[in-house]
Amino acid sequence: MDVSRSEKVRASALGDAMSAETHSTGAIDATGRDSRDPVVYGPPNYRNRLLFLAVAATLMALEPRWMWFVQLRGLNATTAFSVVALFRIAVVIAAVLLAKKMSISFRAMGFVRPAMGDLVGAIVLLAALLGITESYSPGFIERLAEYRVSDDLGRGYGGDVVCALVSFAIFLVFNPISEEVVYRSLMIGGLQPSPLRPVVVTCSCFAYGLTNIEFGSPTMGFVTGVVLSGMFLVRKSIWPAVIAIVSWNFFLLLGGMV
Repeated sequence: MDVSRSEKVRASALGDAMSAETHSTGAIDATGRDSRDPVVYGPPNYRNRLLFLAVAATLMALEPRWMWFVQLRGLNATTAFSVVALFRIAVVIAAVLLAKKMSISFRAMGFVRPAMGDLVGAIVLLAALLGITESYSPGFIERLAEYRVSDDLGRGYGGDVVCALVSFAIFLVFNPISEEVVYRSLMIGGLQPSPLRPVVVTCSCFAYGLTNIEFGSPTMGFVTGVVLSGMFLVRKSIWPAVIAIVSWNFFLLLGGMV
C-alpha cells in the first residue's frame, strides 16, 4: 500500500516537471527531447557590454590612424599590419571570453547552422548597402572603377605582395566577422526584449559608424549598423551580415581589378 502510494507521488512529480519544461521551452517530441531549443536570457550586463564596446570601438577606429602614422614615419608596413591583425584577433578572443563570463551561449551570439533564410537575408542586406552607399555617396560605382588593387599591392606595403594579399584576405573575411562579433553578437546576443535594448542597439550602431568613418560619413555607418542589427534581431544569426559584408568587400576589390 505504501509502495503504491510512493510510486503515485513519484509519477505525479515527474509529470509536473515535464509540464513545467514544456511550458518554458516548447513541446516535447515522442522521444522525450525538446523539439525546439530553449530561449534562455541571462542577466543583461549592460555595463560590461558598453564598457567593452567603448574600448574596442575606440581602438578599432584608430587602426587607420596607426597605419597612416607608420607610413608617415617610414616604418615597416608589414610590422604595422601584423600588429593590427593581432589586435583584431585579440578583440575577438576577448569578446568570446566576455560572452562566456556573461553566460551568453554561442547560439545566442548568432553562431548557428546557416540556413537558406540567411542567404536571402544577405541578399536583402546587399541591396540595402548599395542603396545606402548611393544615397550618401552618389556616383560611388563610377568612382570604384578608378581604383586599382595593383597600385596598393606595389605601394601600400612597400612591395611586400604577400603581406598585401594577406591584408586583403583579412579585409574580405576576418574584419567582417570580428566586427559582427563585437557590434552584434556581444552587444545584442542574449538580450531580453526590454526598453533598454534599443538603447544598447543604438550605442552599437553609433560605435559601428565611428569605426567605419574612413569609408564614408558617420551617418552612413550608423544607418548601415541599424540595418545589420535589424537583420541580426530578425534572423538570430551572424551569417546574413557576414555573407553580405564579405560579398560587398569582394565587389569593392573586384571593381578595382576590372
